[in-house]
Amino acid sequence: ALLSLELISCSLTEDLFRQLLTATAGHRLQKLDVSRNVIKDVTVVADLIGRCDCPLKVLNLQGNRIENGADAVRLAMTHNFRLVELKGMRDEQIRHFILLNRAGRGELGKASWPELLERAHDAYGVNGIYYMLRHAPHLVVISIDPAGCCAETETERDSVARVDPICAS
Repeated sequence: ALLSLELISCSLTEDLFRQLLTATAGHRLQKLDVSRNVIKDVTVVADLIGRCDCPLKVLNLQGNRIENGADAVRLAMTHNFRLVELKGMRDEQIRHFILLNRAGRGELGKASWPELLERAHDAYGVNGIYYMLRHAPHLVVISIDPAGCCAETETERDSVARVDPICAS
């Protein structure tokens, strides 16, 4: 399987980039470097990273003259839990999601809260945990069964509240 692809300074346009992504769709591509090309519209990038099954972890767009599509990439990052490095786009919201992904945002449905908070602490520090919980509540949906307050054992209470990732794969 193709895991890494570097196409640097190849005069790659949006149309060729779209064809490349179609051709590599069956592979589990984790690293893609398309730096120093002529990609101006990154909407195609948003289409790729917005899918919950996107395996891409590293994407390099440096040196492209990006004019369009930043809003679409920003929106796509709300659904992407795997991308931990995106070079070539300077955007605070995108950077925020990249940092959350590095801290393990994709593990929300798999890990316990103590593990998640420990990872967030390692990535952000004490202030980062507060920031994450205060300013990013959309990352998780906490569903609580109102009948759970009457559970008789601790195990029953624990099974009532659960954390569901927004984009479960």
